Amino acid sequence: MVSIPCSDTLRDKVANAVNHAKKYSHPIILSYVFEIKEKDPLQIFSSFQSAYAGKRFYWATPDRTFILCGIGVELELTTDKKFSNRFFDIYSKWKDWKEHIQIEGAHPIGTGPLLFGGFSFDPLKNANSSKWKPFHEARFTLPSFMITKIGRHTLATINRLIQSTDDINEIINHFNTYEYTLKKKNEDTNSFLNFTIKKESLFHKKEWMAAVEKATEQIKQNRFEKVVLAREMLLEFEGSIDIHYVLSMLNEHQPNCYLFVVENEGKTFVGATPERLVSKRDQKVQSACVAGSIKRGKTVEADEEYAQMLLSDTKNIHEHQIVVKAIEKVFREYCQEVQLQNNPTILKTPNIQHLYTPVEGTVKKGFTLIDFVEKLHPTPALGGYPKDAALAFIRNEEPLERGWYAAPVGWMDDQDNGEFVVAIRSGLLDEQKAYLYAGCGIVGDSKPEEEYRETEIKFGPMQHALGGKLNEK
Repeated sequence: MVSIPCSDTLRDKVANAVNHAKKYSHPIILSYVFEIKEKDPLQIFSSFQSAYAGKRFYWATPDRTFILCGIGVELELTTDKKFSNRFFDIYSKWKDWKEHIQIEGAHPIGTGPLLFGGFSFDPLKNANSSKWKPFHEARFTLPSFMITKIGRHTLATINRLIQSTDDINEIINHFNTYEYTLKKKNEDTNSFLNFTIKKESLFHKKEWMAAVEKATEQIKQNRFEKVVLAREMLLEFEGSIDIHYVLSMLNEHQPNCYLFVVENEGKTFVGATPERLVSKRDQKVQSACVAGSIKRGKTVEADEEYAQMLLSDTKNIHEHQIVVKAIEKVFREYCQEVQLQNNPTILKTPNIQHLYTPVEGTVKKGFTLIDFVEKLHPTPALGGYPKDAALAFIRNEEPLERGWYAAPVGWMDDQDNGEFVVAIRSGLLDEQKAYLYAGCGIVGDSKPEEEYRETEIKFGPMQHALGGKLNEK
């Protein structure tokens, strides 16, 4: 049985919050945290689909030992400012709110007042299309209710935005309602809506191939070292897409990947990415250099042969070292200590393997999680190098609007802990349509046909999760 302990204490907290709101003429975030019996966050996410469609988020680390499931929107922070302003505008707004937070109950990292959301890839490329408009250049939400799985422990967080004029009994009822709802939302959700692919469309193949050729020419002319070019695919369905089915498929078939779901206004951005941008726990930060790819083998022996080919391939090693150099530079600037291995290893996902180099550091005083997000994005793995020249080429030559694709998506709490991933292997779902995205790094000796085939492999995870083909190994 789930119960909120210390109801008298909670009532006192609510009364104090109302008085605080009156005294400072500012609303208060009251966050109540308590441990519950083990729950499946994916099941919770699904069971709130009818009542909270469009107001949920989901996050899982590759080992699935840390999972967030957010329900409802208690607070929304958005911005449409350009350049780096979108990062620091969100940070400034959250910093103001952090002065007006009260928490009841023990709250380990990943519980309590926590924002979830993301940023656009490049606001100068966005054309304000209706497709991405609900997501803004940055959008973060504080959930009304959240489940956090940390190892074998499951905790619930109930948040309430309290105004000076709010009635105490109504606020108490807000907490009790979510407690009661949590007790009820324990049923299995095994049935999926019937949706099948009606049409598959690939956009701008000729334009994309021409962009690759132009990029290699400019690289040979020393305009830049590397640029990442993305493609877009549209899948159209007979019925509305069932996000629970998609998420369940990604959860089952994409181990070693982060899972993320962000909903808003009938649209859902979802993906399974292998690439962490930055994680911060207290003063410890981590990032990952993931660049250079090759397909999986059909047998263990063939798979290992491909891995060794990747580890010795000059083009892919060069592409990877560009990423390592850029991320290491940021860590050296913002950290007191940096740990970085000399040679890459192999990161395997079900249909592709990458060169992988982890980076760790201890943050210098005065630098925040958002400082790292702003400085690292986009890494050369998703933009290119040097950053400004590569972004200028993408704006002029890439035949699509990325929106949040390849951009930072993740969470941050009131103590500057959090984690952001690079939102690749992803898609934007819109009722009966799914826009999928995939890209690859272009260097001087890149060949358009080979790069095109690489993007076909990278479309695989989302295609499969949506009921379509999965590229053969």
